[in-house]
Amino acid sequence: MRILNLFLAMVLCTGLAMAQNTEPYLVKDFSGQRINRLEVSTSGGSIKVNGGTSTPKVKVFIRSNSWNTKLSQKEIEERLENYILEVKVSGNTLICTAKPKKENFSWNNSNRLSIGFEIDSPGKVDTDLATSGGSITLSDLDGNLGFKTSGGSMDLNDLKGNIKGSTSGGSIKMNELSGDISLSTSGGSITAENSDGKIKLTTSGGSLTFNNLKGDIKGTTSGGSIRANNVNGDLNISTSGGSIKFTNIEGNLSGSTSGGGIEGNILAIRDHVSLSTSAGSIKVDLPFNEGMDLDLKGNRVYSDKLAKVSNTLKEGKVNGRVNGGGKSVKMRTSAGSIYVD
Repeated sequence: MRILNLFLAMVLCTGLAMAQNTEPYLVKDFSGQRINRLEVSTSGGSIKVNGGTSTPKVKVFIRSNSWNTKLSQKEIEERLENYILEVKVSGNTLICTAKPKKENFSWNNSNRLSIGFEIDSPGKVDTDLATSGGSITLSDLDGNLGFKTSGGSMDLNDLKGNIKGSTSGGSIKMNELSGDISLSTSGGSITAENSDGKIKLTTSGGSLTFNNLKGDIKGTTSGGSIRANNVNGDLNISTSGGSIKFTNIEGNLSGSTSGGGIEGNILAIRDHVSLSTSAGSIKVDLPFNEGMDLDLKGNRVYSDKLAKVSNTLKEGKVNGRVNGGGKSVKMRTSAGSIYVD
């Protein structure tokens, strides 16, 4: 039985691979063209841009919108009669467009096409990218980078500049980004690593994970937990539906949750720390070598180090100074205790 199941799985995988039309339908080489802007739009496929290349090139991938159907060249050409497919350079702008000729034309889903673009581009370009039904993958670009998808994930690597992207139906992964960054998703998690700058990340339906970030960082989620590790700068994080955990924070920290506990350690405070939860405890290691003004309120405060600072730990209140005071540390919990080490 195990051999039979393995055989069926191999047949299924082979069939899916064949159905995806992995070879490009069209390849266009734009050698010698100076390109400083990309305008790409497709109503049913993915977009991938590889920056840092000296020879601009576009590959067009076409497959059936039904994953288990492989199309012949003739079938693709017949269905393309219902589409506008354009790949050209106008001025210094590379334009790639794929869309139905009739916006309100209703056809069976199996007759639709998924038309995707893979572009080799110079590194210094501005982008305006949009897809209604696929993922976006970008690497090695520097400029005003705008992109959006209504039905896919985003994979972003080595980007610089003014970066703004959104998706309504997928996760976001970013690595080695720098600049003014604003990314949002309505239906997935966000993972941000090895990046710096002014970073704003928002999700309505997933978790946030931060590793090795520097700068002014704001993260918001309505439906998941938040994890932050090795962050240096101003970190402002909030969630309506999960816990918050952080390690090795240096700078300012503001964290709030309506649905979980808060736990972490702070290596250094620049000006302030503010933590609050409506449904959990707070457990934090503070840098007791620094001067701090403490304002803590919870059901109870547990801390050997604060016993000399306040005699109201059992009442859940601490107002006092450490090392002469200075940096503001405020913690609030409505349904839990506060643990400080």
